[in-house]
Amino acid sequence: MRDEYISELLSAVAAEVQKKYCYMNEVHRLTKELGEGLSSDDKLVVQMVLEMRGKELEKVNGCDICIRRLVSSALEDIQKRLHGVLEGVVPSDAADEEEYAMWKQIADTVQATKRVWKQTVESDRILSRRLAGSDSYYS
Repeated sequence: MRDEYISELLSAVAAEVQKKYCYMNEVHRLTKELGEGLSSDDKLVVQMVLEMRGKELEKVNGCDICIRRLVSSALEDIQKRLHGVLEGVVPSDAADEEEYAMWKQIADTVQATKRVWKQTVESDRILSRRLAGSDSYYS
C-alpha cells in the first residue's frame, strides 16, 4: 500500500517537474528570440515574444504551485525526501530499483531545469544591459 502511494506521488511530481522543464526550455528559446527581435529593432516581434514568454513563465509558476501542493499533501517523512530531491539530491533509502529510478529521474530533471534557468537569466541579463545600459535591472 505504501509503495503504491509513493509510486503514484513520485509519478505526479515527475510529471510536473518534466512539464516545468519543458516550459523553461520554451522561455529560454523565447529569450533568444527576443534578442533577435531587439537586434533587428522589430518592436512588434519584441512585444509578441515578451507576451509569449510571460505566458510560459505563468505556466512555470503553475507547475511550482502544483509541486508545492503535492509535497505538502505527502506524509511527513516523504515530504523531507521530496524537498531534498527538488534540490537535486536523490534519497539513498529507496525501497527498490524502480523507486530509486523515479527519485533519480526527478532529481536529474530538476538539475536540468536549473541549468536552463541559469542560461535564461544570463541571456536576459545581456539583453537588459544592451537595452537599458546602466539603468538595467541587473546593474
